[in-house]
Amino acid sequence: MGLFNKFPSFLGLEFKDDMVKIIELVHQKKGYQLRKAVYSPLSNGLIQNGHIHDMDGLRKMIKPLIKGEKFKSKKAVLALKSEQIMLRTLKLPKLPKKELEKVILLELENNIQLPFSDPVFDYISLPHQNSEGTEQELLLVIAPGSVVRQYVQLSKLLGLKPICVDVHSLAILRLMKWIRKELPTTFMSVNVGHHGVDVSIYHQGILRLTRNISLSSSDYLIKSPAITDAFSAIHYLENSDGLKSYAQDLGHEIERVMNFYLFTLNNRDQNLDEIVLCGEAPNISLLGEYLSTRLQVPVQVEDWTGYIENQTDMDIKDMSVFSVPIGLGMKEVSR
Repeated sequence: MGLFNKFPSFLGLEFKDDMVKIIELVHQKKGYQLRKAVYSPLSNGLIQNGHIHDMDGLRKMIKPLIKGEKFKSKKAVLALKSEQIMLRTLKLPKLPKKELEKVILLELENNIQLPFSDPVFDYISLPHQNSEGTEQELLLVIAPGSVVRQYVQLSKLLGLKPICVDVHSLAILRLMKWIRKELPTTFMSVNVGHHGVDVSIYHQGILRLTRNISLSSSDYLIKSPAITDAFSAIHYLENSDGLKSYAQDLGHEIERVMNFYLFTLNNRDQNLDEIVLCGEAPNISLLGEYLSTRLQVPVQVEDWTGYIENQTDMDIKDMSVFSVPIGLGMKEVSR
């Protein structure tokens, strides 16, 4: 490729307690090209509930993976698990950016109760202002600074250049905005994992709620063969009665999240239009059918493969697992 034909590329890294997923996404003039995509199981105990417990052990497992794939880019966007963040809305005066951030810090210190002492934050302006136009509404995305610093340190130990720490649910939203001409007014994303499920609700294109459901697929593996990772677990579930039980219990937990959002948070005027399903399942269509029947809500297994050029040598049926890291790789370019 000639010098003037080159396009920037970014790595998207998604860490879970039992696996890591890495992609390289090229930002072209009119779209994206998936250059590399790889996943690998992680040994037990390296990451627990999203917290890194063995930095050196994690480095030793992941660095050969990165070296073997020969990624061209070193610029990395990392993801925190949704359970590690908090969402809060604030109504504040319209101020210049630096002054606004100082006011937000004061709010965090004095008026917002947090389960951690060293918050870092980002914010999104919401489509609301008072009649005089002097007030604005913000959505704060707050995370513990200690966890953010862990992942930044890890990426540097891997020889990468961390440019951003993002959130699973925002990465999914970014991908959906790219592949869909119009988003459902109110929808939910369900990101299935081996040890838990991230559930997020969006309204008018804005993240409004995120929850983690502690539902382990291994609990449904009755008389199963040796299960070593999320993929073998879901494969087994798909071919056993365990999937139906898993879907029933997952549907019950999703229903609880729906009711909390609609009724406890006083969003009774909204209707959940759709559930978008993704995660560690090579084929989750059957799970989607079970959930749709259980919840009486359309369930869509999001297929991005027709909207992003795939240059990997991976079987196309396995690509749904990379929804989050691809959304991370899109971080630096808006449509």
